[in-house]
Amino acid sequence: MARRDRSDQTVGAHEKKHDLPPGTIRNPEGLSRTQVKHELTHG
Repeated sequence: MARRDRSDQTVGAHEKKHDLPPGTIRNPEGLSRTQVKHELTHG
């Protein structure tokens, strides 16, 4: 079974952990990073 990422992890920390360039995870609706994190963790 694959390991899961922490639900309280910031988008920046997620990008760094997965070797993604900063700003890779974006939201086309222009939500803040906190709102994007919420969308990622709560679907």
